[in-house]
Amino acid sequence: MSLLLEQYPGEGWSCYVPPIKGCMSQGETIEEAQSNIVPEIEYFVKRHPEILDLLYKNPNYQIGEVEVDLRNVDENARDTA
Repeated sequence: MSLLLEQYPGEGWSCYVPPIKGCMSQGETIEEAQSNIVPEIEYFVKRHPEILDLLYKNPNYQIGEVEVDLRNVDENARDTA
């Protein structure tokens, strides 16, 4: 199953399953975050079996990158976002 792992310096790692809204965990290491997500996935699937259809139809996702030049962003524009 595809996971999204995100590092927070000094705080460890967060782990998400994008097709399952709200399914996340964290840990001090990648391995811990991955281990912690397993019972969360099981919890969601047991309570919402229809999630299995979603996972089987969309088993993978892609993470892309964009380049944004923030040097010209107006300070006031960020406050209204």
